[in-house]
Amino acid sequence: MAGYVMTGWVRKHVEFGGNYHIRGRVDRLGVYGAYPAVLFSHATNAPIDRAWSDADGWYEFDWLAYVYRGYYVVAFDPSDPPENAGIATLITPELMP
Repeated sequence: MAGYVMTGWVRKHVEFGGNYHIRGRVDRLGVYGAYPAVLFSHATNAPIDRAWSDADGWYEFDWLAYVYRGYYVVAFDPSDPPENAGIATLITPELMP
């Protein structure tokens, strides 16, 4: 458990922490729904955070550092059998409200 905390939450807030957020929407063949989404650093390909989109397909990652076109999100298909993942790349975070 401590290993996850040190490599997950602490890494996000130490290396990638800030006052910005990323919000987006994911769909599968035009159908919005709950999908697991993972945020990655574009420079290092390191996973930063993970979340599930809501029933309308919206996902959000908060408290990020501002990096121009510095992130990408991969949304996975949890159905059986899984289909292709949805990818949004070169994302620039916005200042949190």
